[in-house]
Amino acid sequence: MDRIQKALDKAKQKHAGSEVEADNTLIQTETQEKTFFPEDPLAPPLQNIEYTQTKVVKTPQSVLENNRVIAGHYNNPQSAVFRMLRTQVLQKMRQNDWQTIAITSPTAGEGKSLVSANLAVAIAMELNQTVLLVDMDLRNPSIASYFGLNVEAGLKEYLEEDLYLHHVLVNPGVERLVILPGKGRAEDSAELLSSPKMASLVKDIKSQYNSRLIIFDVPPL
Repeated sequence: MDRIQKALDKAKQKHAGSEVEADNTLIQTETQEKTFFPEDPLAPPLQNIEYTQTKVVKTPQSVLENNRVIAGHYNNPQSAVFRMLRTQVLQKMRQNDWQTIAITSPTAGEGKSLVSANLAVAIAMELNQTVLLVDMDLRNPSIASYFGLNVEAGLKEYLEEDLYLHHVLVNPGVERLVILPGKGRAEDSAELLSSPKMASLVKDIKSQYNSRLIIFDVPPL
């Protein structure tokens, strides 16, 4: 708080009478005090991660390819598209100190979830970057199916029931990638996504790891 106050005092001296700019300084300073920072390209690689609580289900590469999750398949010429997308997305996120990205589409059936899945795999291929892929399309969850996962519980069950987060997280055998899948259809999706438990979940997953980027696969507009 002392640093925040000093920043405010400094801003007031430079911009006397400007309350708006002082507020902006407060917001920027508080953002800097959070645990997420731009990725250091010289940081040691995150390899041989052991998941002690997260369930691990190793999806065969053939299943991923059949489901068009091809970002990690160098022998597939179309996979380069997602690695190029990864480069552009990471550059923008690191320039702005962003930790989260939401992927949506104008209407259903346009492939947003497939893009989310491939982008998550592509980013996880970076040795110093971990990824959490969250299926927030509660009315039509599909992330689990793209990874060939038969989950017992997902985001809907986590929000409705008394579950711990590790009960619903899955590593699909892709190192540095964890999935918070969906299961079933939630008719009250709007209420669940705006619930206090959902707000608390987003806050928690953003604050746990410096190296983690979070991809939200959200409903169509």
